[in-house]
Amino acid sequence: TNGYFYETRESKRWNFMEIDSRSSAHTNKQEIQDIIEEYGEDSDYVRVQVLGKFPRQSSTSIIPPGLLNDSFNSVLPHQNDNDSITIGLDIGGGGDPSVWVVRKGLGVLETVRLITPEDETIITKTQELWAQHGAHKLRFDKTGIGFFLAPRFRDRLPPGADIAGIGFGDGSISPDCANMRAYIYRRLQDWFKLGGIIAG
Repeated sequence: TNGYFYETRESKRWNFMEIDSRSSAHTNKQEIQDIIEEYGEDSDYVRVQVLGKFPRQSSTSIIPPGLLNDSFNSVLPHQNDNDSITIGLDIGGGGDPSVWVVRKGLGVLETVRLITPEDETIITKTQELWAQHGAHKLRFDKTGIGFFLAPRFRDRLPPGADIAGIGFGDGSISPDCANMRAYIYRRLQDWFKLGGIIAG
């Protein structure tokens, strides 16, 4: 789903054609049908081997581009009053920005990118977003700077706030993932498949 060959389909320099092998007189129709029944007509394997189409995602991608495009081009879903509001925070270091994502159910309410050379800026922005959205939970990267900010989050956010640091190298809470990073990506993929919307 990327690279020069993929991009030629949008280029005026090339005539783009798709050839469905089912329409050819030289293909084994029973074998084609067996492939479709085994993998499903909407699978990437059938798209490439039978339909002559590009796959929806590369073999190394986690989130199919189609899911991402649908997410950005959709409106926020109806919000369930029982859904908790969670702030996710990736703390920037070495000149990289810190990024906050405020989520409720299947909808991202707001995203913020901010250069944070001072720890106090991270704490203050988190407080602002917490109050603005009436947040219930904070999940942050506890690696590096986050390790030292954990007690300050607990001091500065309301009593009883659900605060937890996430270590991406920690063990997974699910047996189908090698570590917490893989688990988070798997659950993110599930969220997009359920109809998660990024509108912030």
